[in-house]
Amino acid sequence: KITAGGNTTAQKVVSEVSINVNVERKVNGAWEHYTSWTSTKNNAIAVTSYKTLTVPKGYYYRVKCVHYANSDVSSSYTNGIYI
Repeated sequence: KITAGGNTTAQKVVSEVSINVNVERKVNGAWEHYTSWTSTKNNAIAVTSYKTLTVPKGYYYRVKCVHYANSDVSSSYTNGIYI
C-alpha cells in the first residue's frame, strides 16, 4: 500500500482552490499514468487530498500534483519509490 496526495495553499481566500493528484509508475524505463483524482474547494485558502492505494509490487511509483488557485497553476513531483 502507498499513501499519495498533496496540499494546495493560496496566499489568500480564492474562489476556487484545487489539487490534481497523479500517481505514476515506471514501466520499461518510462513514467506512465496509474491513477489520478482532483479535489476542489470554493471560497477557501487551501485544499488537501490523500488516498491510500493498494498497488502492484515490483514497480517504482511517484506522485505528480498540479496545484490551482483561481488561474494560477504550479506543479510538484515526489521522488520515485520502489514497492
